[in-house]
Amino acid sequence: MQDDDYHVLSALARILIRNGSISIDELADESDEMKRKGHETAGHNLLCLAIEASTMSASEFEADYRRRQMVERTAYITKIKPDGGKSER
Repeated sequence: MQDDDYHVLSALARILIRNGSISIDELADESDEMKRKGHETAGHNLLCLAIEASTMSASEFEADYRRRQMVERTAYITKIKPDGGKSER
């Protein structure tokens, strides 16, 4: 598969998986069907593409991690200082 073709298919698979139009299970079933028909490499490539498309990129992972950190820290501060850290005067 050419690099450009791979990137186009990867982007398409990512869009379809993330908006719920297609599931990993459906792609895995199609991959198995391709392998049964004797297209071992194509079936394997489809499964790899599905797995890659369903994962977060490094930047998405980092952003999600930072968001979770902020939520946890805010919850901790609120638990320790219910008034949000403001002193009464």
